[in-house]
Amino acid sequence: MPSASRPNRGPAMNELPAAGRSALQRLVARGFTDPLSPDQRPELVADHRPASTGLPKVAVILPTMSDRPWATEMVDYLTGLAGQVAIAAKERAIEIHLYVAVQYPAHDAVQGKDSARRIEAVLREGLGDDLARIGLTVMTLAGPGKVVSINAVTKIASTRGVEAVLLIDDDVAFSEGCFSRMIAAYLESPRPIAIGARKIGQPFQTRASSVLHKLKSFTQPAENYPHACCMIVSMDVIAPEIPPIYSSDDGYICFRLLAAEQPNPLARLVLIEEAYCYHWVGGRDAGEITSRVRRMLLHHHLFLSHGRRVDARYYLAELLFFGMWPLVPFDRTKGFRRGAIKCLLKYVYALWFAKIGVELILRGLSGRPLREIVWGGLRPRAETEMAI
Repeated sequence: MPSASRPNRGPAMNELPAAGRSALQRLVARGFTDPLSPDQRPELVADHRPASTGLPKVAVILPTMSDRPWATEMVDYLTGLAGQVAIAAKERAIEIHLYVAVQYPAHDAVQGKDSARRIEAVLREGLGDDLARIGLTVMTLAGPGKVVSINAVTKIASTRGVEAVLLIDDDVAFSEGCFSRMIAAYLESPRPIAIGARKIGQPFQTRASSVLHKLKSFTQPAENYPHACCMIVSMDVIAPEIPPIYSSDDGYICFRLLAAEQPNPLARLVLIEEAYCYHWVGGRDAGEITSRVRRMLLHHHLFLSHGRRVDARYYLAELLFFGMWPLVPFDRTKGFRRGAIKCLLKYVYALWFAKIGVELILRGLSGRPLREIVWGGLRPRAETEMAI
């Protein structure tokens, strides 16, 4: 088993924001500013910790919301999650600890505790006798923001000797033995590294979602690297915290580990064939889809404007806009017809991308930078979130 190493602070692990950025990168970056960060004080509802065995420690982190609908689907999700953790504990020589961070709306801590206790009860039942050797911590904290929850857990887990974190979302499904396979791949790899399951999109039963799912089959969006809906990553990559300005955890990890000047720029950003996760594509209607695409484009600009110039060029040409001939190579891997459709769609996407870039430049020049990026459909907390 390769030994864990401290992060390489060279090309394979660049700092954000990077030095030596272009004038355009710096200009776009002025369109963002640090969000208002209230003092987050998580409250532990449960903190079950079995005796240490001296084996490598892996934390599974589930951020969720107290107002998550408690339908059968949520109970099934938590039961399946408990099964994934139990299988990994049996098959791999590790200590595994499940952390659940339940966010509640401002001034509604009671709702947060009620939801946390329900989650704890379902997980305890799902783990059964396996709980004797599996850690379980459930906490509540004020929202919003997935990264806020990840940071809260990271601060606790990093003091307990955790060397790897398995990040998941509460709206995806996992293939059988997914966690176990990802952990096995991590233990066999040089660190620091991020290893992810392959994402398989599932459209909602709406016309808008079905159309978006079809378009994505042509465009092949930037999914060549792990995404944090199901990803295991070295603790050192995200500790002591993900800076609050970066509200996309997978984007932050991508630009921390991307090494464009290396023979394999994605050597530390690995997808494995044996593990899959299933996610919903876009939103349920055109308005929600538009909001989510805008959010995604804002995140692209944030990391492209903060990352190293060489990484930004690689991300644009090889991941985000690959196939947009003649600016980048034409994609013939699935035939000329699909390549031509992909090229056309990439140009439409590029126009939207450029529009958002212009907005950010104007925000920076006018002194009205974007303070935070929120999910489509959520009400902004600050006036600086509103479009100009």
